[in-house]
Amino acid sequence: MDVWEDNFEEKVMEKGSISDQVFVFLSEFSGVNRENIELNSDIVKTLHLEGDDAIELLKFFGDRFKVNISKFDVENYFVPEIFFNPFYAALKYLFNKRSLPYKSLLVKYFVCAAMTGSFHNK
Repeated sequence: MDVWEDNFEEKVMEKGSISDQVFVFLSEFSGVNRENIELNSDIVKTLHLEGDDAIELLKFFGDRFKVNISKFDVENYFVPEIFFNPFYAALKYLFNKRSLPYKSLLVKYFVCAAMTGSFHNK
């Protein structure tokens, strides 16, 4: 299954409770209320996970849902932990965006990964 298919949301509903398990897992890991998490929620913007926290999320997710994360390129999605310093925070505040063009990592990608057993970088 490709997460970029037009009818992905329908397939999630057909598949059953795996999506619910992913939502509960992400809610428990991040501390964000389950009701505030949707398929198109961004891991950074909605769950507030970056750096080491995001890497830890991927490892726990892979273990919990038997997902191969070995080919997942973390550097395309998350700011390295080294950037969590006052200078970087000031730049982020001034320019109100990430300084590099990172890809969005959406909840629906986690659902698809749980269904297929691997993350697909696109």
